Amino acid sequence: MHPGRFTLRRLARNFKQRRPAYGLRMVALSVALVLVAGTVRADGGKAAQERTKAVYLLYQLTDGAQEICDQAPSEAVKEPRQAVATFIERHPNLMKLIRESDDYAASQARFREVRHYPEVEPPELQCKGSAWLLQVFEGPRGQEDIRKYEAILSGSNVEDAQPCCHP
Repeated sequence: MHPGRFTLRRLARNFKQRRPAYGLRMVALSVALVLVAGTVRADGGKAAQERTKAVYLLYQLTDGAQEICDQAPSEAVKEPRQAVATFIERHPNLMKLIRESDDYAASQARFREVRHYPEVEPPELQCKGSAWLLQVFEGPRGQEDIRKYEAILSGSNVEDAQPCCHP
């Protein structure tokens, strides 16, 4: 793994060490990089690369998080599991774009491969970390970010993004 790469593993480790602000900064940086790249009309290769990054990041936080939460003891992750499920329910268009993406299967395979690395944190910490990060998307800025992710995944211009979800 590259030292600068954001992963749920790194987030969980910092979350465990009671440094959630570090993880939030890493997510904010990842989100900013994807969004900044989405605002520029890039050539086809660059746009495809940004979609791939967005699908993988969002897969980690949604469907991947559900897989992880299902592996954790049920009492330990009851609330985080519900937070992930609620996010998925509240954003059907985003989830449809992720799941119908050409990059979905590769993101799923990559996630499952990384999940088996020996230094990966226990499932309950990963589940809690994902739920904590999904809370970032619940505010006004988060809703704007979701619209931008939808625009990136649909291949449309980020500035033309429509409201994403129900208040």
